[in-house]
Amino acid sequence: MAEWKLNIDPATVRVLISGYQSWSEAELRPLTDRQAVPLMQWRHEQGHDPAFLPSGEAGVWRSHSVLALVRPDGGGWVGAARDATHSFIHWEARAEGQTVRVSGTVEGPAVELTWDETGDVIGTLERRAAELGQNMHARTPAPQRVWCSWYSYYRDVTLDAMLENARLAREHGLPFDVFQLDDGFQADLGDWFTASDHFGGHARDLPAELNELGFTAGLWLAPFLASPTSQLFRDHPDWMLRGKDDLPLAVGHNWGGAYHALDTTHPEVLAWLRELAATARGWGYPYLKLDFLYGAALPGCGMTRRWAVPRRTATGCRRCATVRARTPSCWAAAHRLPAASGSWTPCAPGRTWPRCGTRTRAVSGWATPPAPAPATRCTPRCRAGISIPGISQTRTWRSAAES
Repeated sequence: MAEWKLNIDPATVRVLISGYQSWSEAELRPLTDRQAVPLMQWRHEQGHDPAFLPSGEAGVWRSHSVLALVRPDGGGWVGAARDATHSFIHWEARAEGQTVRVSGTVEGPAVELTWDETGDVIGTLERRAAELGQNMHARTPAPQRVWCSWYSYYRDVTLDAMLENARLAREHGLPFDVFQLDDGFQADLGDWFTASDHFGGHARDLPAELNELGFTAGLWLAPFLASPTSQLFRDHPDWMLRGKDDLPLAVGHNWGGAYHALDTTHPEVLAWLRELAATARGWGYPYLKLDFLYGAALPGCGMTRRWAVPRRTATGCRRCATVRARTPSCWAAAHRLPAASGSWTPCAPGRTWPRCGTRTRAVSGWATPPAPAPATRCTPRCRAGISIPGISQTRTWRSAAES
């Protein structure tokens, strides 16, 4: 652990913290304020890092990857890391009388931490962020304009509604690049190959129609989750991550109840994930919006039946190597990946550490195996930006969607 002691009055600075994922708070607050902790336990698992929760104390602020202390003149101090590919960086700023103590802890392989005193906190943050992205080989493709069904139809989306909006977009000359089908096309969470009763068709029926209209087809998936009511869960209960009681772990609360995560240390799970990825590509979806990615990086009892973190995100699914996104951590890795200015940072494959109680830096980007002569590269979307309501509704606006 690295520490710095600043001889400054805590009441004279604000603290800038980075949230663990997009359900976590990222705040600029007076250092002497209290950092809140979610009251509901499921929020700890679904929206935060249970291993490094918000402090709940006045004058004690915890942050992931980066932290800054800001003076009224815009100057201050910035703590950052030179790399975050396989490690988690935990920062804490603590008011102690008339001083401030800052600590930076690395969980996983050692990485260099930086601590800059600066006259321009924003400029230093931007410089360190660019440096981190360069060290982690970040890709910065041009953003795409994406129409997403979720914010118009939620789970009630139909095949006809998708095509109607696409035709209207073409008729009115709206400059969308991608029409993306979101949650609701599938029979249940985990049953991606089976259409829901209300969808009025199948997800594989959509891409050709969109392509004829000049749009790229996009598809939403939460590949690492399964509902207890799904056929996937009924057929393969042994594929689920388990708790100390040897029962499938509940890893969050959504879709009207608890849900489970796949055990990505199970060889059959990895094979199934490859099949899912290849199938989505085969249907004609080069653009994948991947959600609830923290499900691939939770602690529990996997094939080893040890309460450890044997989490290997589906590295074998990374074969096409054109889709890699960044998971902030492995207890509650990005549900919706954090993004800045419509971009995200990719990372390298996860590494499993054998010691009980440690965590694995996972690859949240989940990519398809090579498809025969693909026309376009597989592109993920992180749900961290704006999406577009239905064109048939009164109010429309453009998306700065992540690519």
